[in-house]
Amino acid sequence: MSQNTDPTSTAHTSLPEMLAALAAALPPLPGARCLGQWELFDATSTPWRKRKPPAAVRQARHDALDACAQCPALMACRDWLDNLTPDQQPHGVVAGRIIRPPATPTAADRKTQRAERFAALHQKGLSYRAIATATGSSAGTVRRALNERQPTA
Repeated sequence: MSQNTDPTSTAHTSLPEMLAALAAALPPLPGARCLGQWELFDATSTPWRKRKPPAAVRQARHDALDACAQCPALMACRDWLDNLTPDQQPHGVVAGRIIRPPATPTAADRKTQRAERFAALHQKGLSYRAIATATGSSAGTVRRALNERQPTA
């Protein structure tokens, strides 16, 4: 069994270890206008936005974007951001951009994804019952999902 060595993974990492790893991952940004203004930039991220009045969030976003636009470290910050994968990118105003978290899949999206998983397993020769066992679904659910995918004449 392989051990997760990514210190930013929260699976088996303490909060101090994770925060230290995140701080070490940030590039040096001399003169950055965001330094010491964590409240302003945090107010633009999703968890904080839900606790603030919409007008306060709009003002924080405006102020954070303005700070980024005048920042001497903007290009270095953008280079850093551009080298992160989407799941590594912080949300809110970062490097003069508004980074939003990915949208939560709708029930229809989840149903389509499930049917696609079932179809892929069925194409590999698995029976409805085997697909149901492998996915934690019922054989009836598998049958209905696959029948709905069949083109009608």
